[in-house]
Amino acid sequence: MMKKLTAIFATLALIASCAFGAETAAAGGVKTVRFGSYPQSSAKAEPIEWLVLEETADSYFLLSRDALASLPWNTVRKATTWENASLRAWLNGEFFNAAFTKDERTQIVEAENANADDLDYGTAAGKNTRDKVFLLSGGEVKRLLPENLRTAKATA
Repeated sequence: MMKKLTAIFATLALIASCAFGAETAAAGGVKTVRFGSYPQSSAKAEPIEWLVLEETADSYFLLSRDALASLPWNTVRKATTWENASLRAWLNGEFFNAAFTKDERTQIVEAENANADDLDYGTAAGKNTRDKVFLLSGGEVKRLLPENLRTAKATA
């Protein structure tokens, strides 16, 4: 049975159902897998390494090990929720189509994201969204990542 994948960006997240080849262990004993490819150390696409945040019988919840791109939340300087952010559009459009083959794209599950308001900063999150690739919330980072993995290395 193929597992479904869920991934996160910049660092990215996604949920997918697929069979992976070799699995390795990252710092802190977190399993890693390779899925998709994207330019990282040069203009040539390289395999993307993902941390396996959660695994069920039929799916993986993945977080890119490295920060793969540096983009603003929104290209227009104005208060914008995740639903309308240009970063969200880029992740689920240009990045999604560039980083994954047609077959890989069929294995990525659209995730229902409950976008909660940030009470620490007093910012409204907006409506819930359905995304193939998304960012983790602060609460998800605290719940899913050991402290030693909360800093991502930026690729070139």
